[in-house]
Amino acid sequence: MVEVPFSPLHWHIFKYYPDWFIWTILTFPGAMIAYLTNKKNWLSVFIFMLAVLFLSAEFALHFSYFINNIPYQFLSLVFILFQMCLYVTSFKEKKKRNVFGILSIISIISITILLFNY
Repeated sequence: MVEVPFSPLHWHIFKYYPDWFIWTILTFPGAMIAYLTNKKNWLSVFIFMLAVLFLSAEFALHFSYFINNIPYQFLSLVFILFQMCLYVTSFKEKKKRNVFGILSIISIISITILLFNY
């Protein structure tokens, strides 16, 4: 935007930066999500729950590989569980933390059972 008045191309300068411009615009939804998760309300519980569901699916896939090849993927499993524990403990209010913790445990167990490959 700063280059527009000084460039002989003016607004046509953006034809050289389409990807840059799109990624810049796409940072606004991510910033809004980050802002909402810092408020620690019920909407942030929902947003964190989506992240936990994704991590639960990853945990299930790594766990099925871990069972078939025991030493591999152990650090990935520990990291995923640690990250989920950090999400749960980030809530100061006990009621939200308990609800979020119970939902996290249910999602980990259910998705691991559903996606478990023998």
